[in-house]
Amino acid sequence: SGGATVLVTGSGFTNASSLACKFGSKAATKAEFVSAVAVRCTAPASDAGSVALEVSNNGLDFTKDSVQFQYLASAAVSSLTPTSGPVSGGSVVTVHGFNFVDSDSLHCRFGGNGAAVSARWISSSKVECVAPAHTKGSVAVEVTMNNADYTNNGVSFDFVDDALLASVTPTIGPSSGGTTLTLKGSGFAFSPNLRVRFGLHSVPATFVSSTEIRCVTQASDVGDASLSITNNGVDYSSASVKFTFRGDARVSSVAPRGGFTSGGA
Repeated sequence: SGGATVLVTGSGFTNASSLACKFGSKAATKAEFVSAVAVRCTAPASDAGSVALEVSNNGLDFTKDSVQFQYLASAAVSSLTPTSGPVSGGSVVTVHGFNFVDSDSLHCRFGGNGAAVSARWISSSKVECVAPAHTKGSVAVEVTMNNADYTNNGVSFDFVDDALLASVTPTIGPSSGGTTLTLKGSGFAFSPNLRVRFGLHSVPATFVSSTEIRCVTQASDVGDASLSITNNGVDYSSASVKFTFRGDARVSSVAPRGGFTSGGA
């Protein structure tokens, strides 16, 4: 679609009103003089592909160095996974879209004024980047392949408070599972991805409030399990609270085997 501001470096450039750039066979465009070794020009619209970029001091005689400028098909962002993460940053975000190109200049930007972070190319429809620390709130995530031109699709990523787990009640339960736990802390979010992890295994959690959630234990080996929670299904809190799985209790006999209806036996 054109519009990219291109810095051209070389030598012998002059500060003249006729200073121009030419992108392939397109009509020459006016260039901005920066210095004798640099000019700046705006790329016109063109089809995807590589073209030679040449410079003229007089608008007629152009260089013949055939330095290549690559036109890329317009990229777009369609969705994110996950769609939220902690304000402390560190979420690995998969950006879905199209026309992504593997480039040393591939970056993601979280928010219009946010700093760009490096992205990892996976395919033409998927890149990965790590969310930086950011204040709480929603921001648009955009992608660039040249460190200059970003997508403009406005797909939002929500920065939420870091989830912190402070306590669990009860603290012990049978290894067969089925115990309903109440977990308290802060930063809990009403999310379909809200989960509690017991060591390496996780279960869905029910949101009660930003400071309380509930979950039901699954069968597990006997022993202590470190608990952590996630609001987005990806980023878990630090495992600072423990729950102990114990062997299931069994009743084998009672003595005496009966008593009065008034109780007290």
